[in-house]
Amino acid sequence: MTFLVYENGNSYTKEEFDIYALGYSKQLIDAGYDRTCRIGIFSDFRNLIKMKGILNVCSVCVFDEGFSEFELGLYGDIDIWEDALPPPKFNQCSVDERFGFCSSGSTNKPKIIPWHQSEIDADGLEYHLKKYVTDTDVTWNALPLWAPIGVQVFQVCYDMDATFYVAEDEHNWIHLEPTFVVGSPLLLRRIVANKEKCKPFKMAWSISGTLTRQDKDSMREFFGVDTWDYYGLTEIGGCSMMTHPQKYESVGFPLEGKNIEIIDGDIVINDFETGDIGYFDEDGFLFITGRKKDIINLGGPKIMPYEVERALIECGADECIVFGETSVHAIVVGRVDTEKLKNTIAWYKYPDMHYVDELPTKIGKINRKRLLEYFIKK
Repeated sequence: MTFLVYENGNSYTKEEFDIYALGYSKQLIDAGYDRTCRIGIFSDFRNLIKMKGILNVCSVCVFDEGFSEFELGLYGDIDIWEDALPPPKFNQCSVDERFGFCSSGSTNKPKIIPWHQSEIDADGLEYHLKKYVTDTDVTWNALPLWAPIGVQVFQVCYDMDATFYVAEDEHNWIHLEPTFVVGSPLLLRRIVANKEKCKPFKMAWSISGTLTRQDKDSMREFFGVDTWDYYGLTEIGGCSMMTHPQKYESVGFPLEGKNIEIIDGDIVINDFETGDIGYFDEDGFLFITGRKKDIINLGGPKIMPYEVERALIECGADECIVFGETSVHAIVVGRVDTEKLKNTIAWYKYPDMHYVDELPTKIGKINRKRLLEYFIKK
């Protein structure tokens, strides 16, 4: 049974995949690597077999292939395995670390977040997805490997014998007839905007953001199922999830083992300050209204980008990202009914709009600070 399929036609059964992965494992063992070593790879789906081979021997750190030498250096002394295998460096991690993921988290300081086997077995999206995925399911690479959730979706397919497609052109996904998809709100909106008819999905998971009422309604119609909304953090794994019952614009209820508190509007989980802002409603549903570092301060009024993004979508935008420090800006795909927008949000929230053909992101991972530097401060 085919397990991994690339767009160029290359495919692997589970057995073939494992054989090739063991070849990489042998190189590491012969070079003296052990469980206290870390080795880096770039987030290229051609590295999936290498990633599995590394996991058999030591910890793998996945880096964005767009990182410069300077950016790589911010995350410590970790060698990248491209062609020649670097010599091992010992005692870089604990023996049960499986992955290291890049994150600035709530501190804005680059660091490697370790993911241990014990945590993977009992937490995170991977743990929850395995309850629903079987060997008859099919998905495609909607998320990059440098995002923990991208790796988790692949690992679920590996562990459950499901089929994982690598479709570099996101417009080709529909011909693969997937049964489930995991993606950010931006990515799920793009799928729905494709408007091609597809078979009803078994599951559509929304991660890394909140869906509007309009989003959920259009996605329910397109996928044939309610979206399942998931909130998690690289530092502490899965935090909350909404399957049933559903409530618009919520990320559901806290997961087992996660004590979620709202302290002065800030979301604190198991004593970890997330940097997110939100609240619980009277039924116990968790709502996320933004991130502290994304607040736009107009010298009095404070604006959350999310509320302006909702208004832009309501007024005709296909996709948008709102950002700013002391003024409000928006990158917009599509056309906004400006008169309707003026009647939808307060005048001081009205953004300076930058129309583009495509948002500067492939997966919906938003770095508003970089957008500000590129569009406004350059």
